[in-house]
Parts: sequence; structure tokens; C-alpha cells
Amino acid sequence: MFPASPEFQITVVLVAALFGFMLAAKLRQSGTVASILAGIIVGPSILGIVGPSETIEALAMIGAIFLLFVVGLDTRPEDLANAKAAAVAFLGVVLPWGGGYLVSRLFGFSGNASFFVGTCLTATSIAITVQVFKELGKISSPEAKIIIGAAVIDDILSLLALSVAEQVALAGGFSPLLLAGKALLALGFLAAAFLVGKMVITKWLVSLQEWAMLHRAYEPVPFIALVLFAFAYSLGAELAGLSAVVGAFVAGVALENVEIGERKEGVRYFEIIFGCLFFVSLGVTVNLKELFSSPLLVLFLLALTVVALATKFAAGFLASAGMSALGALGVSGSSRRLDARACAAVGLGMMPRGEIAMISALVGLGAGVIDNAVFSVVVAVGLLTTMIAPVALSHLYNEHSPRAPHVKIY
Repeated sequence: MFPASPEFQITVVLVAALFGFMLAAKLRQSGTVASILAGIIVGPSILGIVGPSETIEALAMIGAIFLLFVVGLDTRPEDLANAKAAAVAFLGVVLPWGGGYLVSRLFGFSGNASFFVGTCLTATSIAITVQVFKELGKISSPEAKIIIGAAVIDDILSLLALSVAEQVALAGGFSPLLLAGKALLALGFLAAAFLVGKMVITKWLVSLQEWAMLHRAYEPVPFIALVLFAFAYSLGAELAGLSAVVGAFVAGVALENVEIGERKEGVRYFEIIFGCLFFVSLGVTVNLKELFSSPLLVLFLLALTVVALATKFAAGFLASAGMSALGALGVSGSSRRLDARACAAVGLGMMPRGEIAMISALVGLGAGVIDNAVFSVVVAVGLLTTMIAPVALSHLYNEHSPRAPHVKIY
């Protein structure tokens, strides 16, 4: 039985995050991987000091929202209007879904369960990939921009795939009209949210900043307004059937050109604190003891992990290389060509799974299509992919290891 006190849980998670980052800095390893491993150590897999709870889930979601909001603030809208990103996203949904479905069927699972497992492998965790590129100092690279754009697109496609899986499981079939309606709702939200942010919210924030300066409330008012904007858009995204982090990302992109000085810097410090809580919480959510209780589950976990890694890498590499080749020929509308290393970075950057995989697994568990064992396998696959990708990206960029993030303390 884990202590219910939120203060206790937050303290343990912060201690784990602190020592994880300190150890990562000492060994010159990825802080992202160290945080996830720290969560595994203090979680039910090893020490059992804390476990999955509403507090941990809330901290993780807040961390993901701040992380993606900050990324959006550093992203230009034109970076997302990228044919390569669209191609990577489409292939990055089709191949993992097919691979997950086939492997699950080979291990004797039902068609509905296999449908859900395949769906769980489709969405890239943009939060984890972004943090890795930030640690490597490559967040402004062409390949990072392709990955960010592709991750947003495949988030939408993955949630549509989840809608299909849920309809098939509960009703024995799905309605094309209902699916088309959800797709239009999601796309409509993204377009409307961006336009409203650019044309209305940005002007309001500038006016609010002037009001705050006039009334000597310059410190709290603009900062609160920024955070409110991020969470309001996250709520809107959830209501539209998307992940909350997509809404936070769109909010950041809409404010990309707004000059509000150190208020943005304040949001970045929030992102540091809650971001590390997010990564530690990923390790806390899984119980590895359950997985190793059955040799068949271990084999299924290994097979599914290999498929999850291989299909996302193949999708990212092949799509970006193919579109680059077409661009060089003047076919795709982009003349900028990625080299082999950049294409490989796209493939590796698309490999981590995160919140959408967890959501899909929870839906399948709630519908009675998959059991707790399969749920644990899916969560473990997500964690393994998030730990393998940072190490692979570090070696790809010919660095001994990624540097720990630089944090100024006043």
C-alpha cells in the first residue's frame, strides 16, 4: 500500500529526479533516461516507495503540458507545414499498427486485442523526443522540426485509429461517418486554435502586459495569463478528442512572435520542474515484477519492442529519405535534402511512445479487450522505447553522451 499523501509522493519523485539528474551529469548520460530509471527504482518495480496515483498522473500531465508549450514557443508555424513531416507521420502510423497487430496475432491474442495493441504502437511521444534534442543542442535542426511536425500529425492519426479500435471492440464494426466527423473536429480545432491565438490572444496578451505595467503588476499578471493560455488550449484539445499536449503545443506556436520578455523565461523554469516530474512518473507507472512472472509475456514484450522500434525507425528513415529525394528532383516542393544521418535521426526520434500509448492501453483495458498483463507489456514497451531512443540519438550525433541541461540557480 503506497502512502496517499501528495506531499510524500511529490517529495519522493523530486528526490528521484534530483539524484537522477546529478548521476546523469556525473556520468555524462541523458537526464531523460536517468529520470525514467529513477522512477522505476522508487516505483513498484523495485523499491515500491511510490506507485501510480492521481497525484503522479496529474504531475505528469502538467509536466508534459509545460514541456510542449515551451517547445511551441520556439517553433515557427512554417516549420510544421512540411511535406516530409506528413509523410513520416502517415508511414509512422501504418507500419507500427500493422507490425503490432501481426505480432499480437502470432502470440495467440484475439483480433480485437491485437487491434488495440497495434493502435498503442502508433503515436510518437513528442515530449520525450523534444527533450532529447534539447539536451543534444539539436532542437533547431531540420530533422527535429520534421519530427515535431510529424509527431503532432501522427498524434491526430493515432487518436483516430484509437476511435476505430474502440468502435470495433464495442460494436463489432466502425462507422466511417463518425470517424470522418472526429477527424474534421480535430483538424478544425487545430486551425481555429492557431488563428484565434494569432489574431486575438496575442493582442490581448500585449494589452494585458501594458495594463500590468501601468498598474504595477508587471510580474504576476502576464505570467499567469501565459500559463492560463497553455492550459486552456490543452483543455480545448481534449474536448476536441486530441491529446492535451497538442493543445499546449499549438498555444506555444501561436505565441511564437509575442514579445513578453522574462515571462517566457519563467515558463521555462516551470517546464524544468514539472518536466522532470513527467519523466520520473513514466518509470513509476509500470510494475516490471508482473511482466517477469510469465516467460511468454517476456517473449511478447521483447518481440513487441523490436517491432515498435523497427517500424518507427523504418517509417521515419524511409519517408524522410524518399521525400528528400523527391525534393531534390523538384517533385515534393522542397529542395532541401537531408543526409543519411539526418534521416536516421528522424527514424530514431520517432521511436519513443508515451501518453497516447498509455491512453490507448487504458481504453482497451477499460473495454475488457486486453487484460492487465497485456496492459503492463504495452507500458513497458513505451518505457523501453523512451530509454533506447536517447542513447541511440546520442551515438548517432557522434557525441560521447548528451550534456545535462544547463540550469541557472539564483
